[in-house]
Amino acid sequence: MSVLFQIHAKPPRAGTAKTRLGAEVGHSLAAQFAKAFLVDTLSALRALDRGSVVLVSPEPGEDHGVDVEIWDQGGGDLGEKLERAYRRGLAQFETVIAIGADSPGLPGSHLTTLLDLAGRHPSVLCPAEDGGFWALALRQCPPGLLAGLPWSRSDTAEATARRLPGGATGPRWWDVDVLADLHRLRTEVLATRAPATHALLGHLP
Repeated sequence: MSVLFQIHAKPPRAGTAKTRLGAEVGHSLAAQFAKAFLVDTLSALRALDRGSVVLVSPEPGEDHGVDVEIWDQGGGDLGEKLERAYRRGLAQFETVIAIGADSPGLPGSHLTTLLDLAGRHPSVLCPAEDGGFWALALRQCPPGLLAGLPWSRSDTAEATARRLPGGATGPRWWDVDVLADLHRLRTEVLATRAPATHALLGHLP
């Protein structure tokens, strides 16, 4: 099974990246965390050595602080952006997995389980604790599959799963969006799983 991981992330720029976190710790530090999250996520995926990786961004020409191929996210709502990236990826790979950069320190076992499920099911949705999802693996992406979904809500994962008959549910995890999440990461996630992020935790207010 050929696999493409697509990390979806904005450029780590103050005032545009991790704005909820920026409201608590300052936008400059929040941007540094955004870059660290991206570095740690990319490193974790490359350590698997079980697929290719690209970054999908709304500003592909900007510096993201990582050495990886960058695809243009394009316009439209989140569903349109995801579908566009999926179809581009599926033209070259059997399975495309969209993953966010907001879960530094994601256990390697979660990623392995995701890949194993993707080898046996047409889709795999990995829910996040806030009601969204941290990854979605697809083998097909027909037009409209992700249209009109309630994004950034407590029922996002549930509504998405209803679009995916025969799909599997992967491991549950959590995103880092606010200061409390960073404190949780410091106590629950080993520094070896997210070294770039842990290196910044001493700068928290």
